[in-house]
Amino acid sequence: MIRHLKGLKWTLKGLLFLSLFLLNSSLSAQKKEPDFFHRYPTEIKRTAKDSSPARIYPIAIGISAGTQAFIAADIAVNLNANFNARLAYHQLTYTFKENNIDFNGADLLLNAKFQQNNLSLFGEYMLKESLRLVVGLSFAPDNAFSINGILADSIQFQDVLASPEEIGLINGTIQMGNKVAPYFGLGFGRAIPQRRIGLSLDIGTYYKGSPKVDLVATNLLRNNVNNEKAIEDAIGFAQWWPVFSLRLAVRIN
Repeated sequence: MIRHLKGLKWTLKGLLFLSLFLLNSSLSAQKKEPDFFHRYPTEIKRTAKDSSPARIYPIAIGISAGTQAFIAADIAVNLNANFNARLAYHQLTYTFKENNIDFNGADLLLNAKFQQNNLSLFGEYMLKESLRLVVGLSFAPDNAFSINGILADSIQFQDVLASPEEIGLINGTIQMGNKVAPYFGLGFGRAIPQRRIGLSLDIGTYYKGSPKVDLVATNLLRNNVNNEKAIEDAIGFAQWWPVFSLRLAVRIN
């Protein structure tokens, strides 16, 4: 009997130790160290942020023709949903040589050249889906109209026959205002197409300032240099240079 009691006592002690061991294991499992995501939340956030894709700025290249250039090239960049920046180079050159013009009954042999080169930077704000408000600034180092003329034949003055060289020649240069000119206008169509290729139309004006006239004349024509101011007044409208331009753009990204 005593032996059975002792066996029961050791059995109860064993069960008690086993219960304490299991309880301790359970508490240790609940207090285990946090995993990597809990221990290093800052590192995880930084890694996630760094792995996000960089913003792509849509870019298009364009060619255009119009009143400001026979041919022009530009590149446009979309900076945000409503704003574009565009850099353009325009060239307009027109030359005619030895054209006969009637001058008081005599033939005047005329040579002329108009040259306009400018580099322009534009900012474009999208007013609507395909309507742009465009402002810009242009630098035009060559922006002038030059002309020279001489009579094609001799002219009879009473009993005197005067040769073209004796009558003289006249040279003139019209500088088209300032080298730096602001621009204001509207654009119809996107500067950067939604698809690969797109067409757009720009209408606006440059303010170039009042034109300056410089005349040089010889012999019988030399008094014509006094007409510089009268010519400047007559062509004063040229300080506003109208722009009507059709542009073809190709999106490159």
